[in-house]
Amino acid sequence: SSDNNATPALGENDLSGTLSKSARKKRARDEKRRAASVAKKQKRIETRHEKAALRAAAAEAELKLLSPEEIARRREVQLAARAERVQKEREHKAEFLRKCDAGLKIVVDCDFESLMNPKECQSMARQLTYVYSYNAHAPFPSLVTLCGVSPSGHISTALNKISGFDKWLGFVVRNEPLTAVFPPDSLVYLTVDSPHT
Repeated sequence: SSDNNATPALGENDLSGTLSKSARKKRARDEKRRAASVAKKQKRIETRHEKAALRAAAAEAELKLLSPEEIARRREVQLAARAERVQKEREHKAEFLRKCDAGLKIVVDCDFESLMNPKECQSMARQLTYVYSYNAHAPFPSLVTLCGVSPSGHISTALNKISGFDKWLGFVVRNEPLTAVFPPDSLVYLTVDSPHT
């Protein structure tokens, strides 16, 4: 039958015999590097938890030495400091968004995902993190709109894996193509494919 003639699927271990010696060495180095990275990350997490536990224990021990009045005063100071910090963050956010609204409007056309492979989509997501970082620290930030981002596409998946992406200030993500969001005569399209560059 056709099933008997089908080529069996090869697993990762089965492919090792088809790889050259240099390719096997490279894969071994990559696996070792990945394992070291995972171990290093786990160590950082454990260290962070240990330090947090030590701080909590020290704070608890210190509270036992204070009178109820001193504890109440300390909590008042902490609550006031927290409220001040939240207010400053709100003011900073409002001022940043005001600058974005007054600045240049930048649109990134992501409607070519069908012509990109997953690796290129991941690379694009990384490049957008650089755009966000630069814009967040710019003296005159811009409002950045990503158009043509499919919710089920590789670009959207890669972006959503970035910690805090959903809280990026000055970034707007739209599913629609850019011509459905902005009037075409309001756009200056920059591309390396232009004959005018």
